[in-house]
Amino acid sequence: MATDRERRLLVTIATALDARADAQQRLNDALIAGEDSAPIRAEIEAIDLRAVEADRAIRDIRAAAETARSRKLGELAAGIVAAVSARIDGRLGGFPPRPKRESHLPRETTL
Repeated sequence: MATDRERRLLVTIATALDARADAQQRLNDALIAGEDSAPIRAEIEAIDLRAVEADRAIRDIRAAAETARSRKLGELAAGIVAAVSARIDGRLGGFPPRPKRESHLPRETTL
């Protein structure tokens, strides 16, 4: 689910893509007409930069959200493991301790 900031950034990217298409058409027209195309090229570069920065911001937001989600899942998993371990320990506590077994191997003798 996208946050409000992500939605605004997605709108920024969509707007930039539309503006780039318009600028690209004007660049083609300028090249055909033999006019100066440097300002249009600079405009296209600025539009591309705006779209890249918005995309980078979206990636940062999503990475932070995923990190928070992973941390929360890790804490929940640790709690579950602790609860299950306590339950198992509680059940094992009712059993008597295991008797020590004698080894069937011969003992070493010293001379």
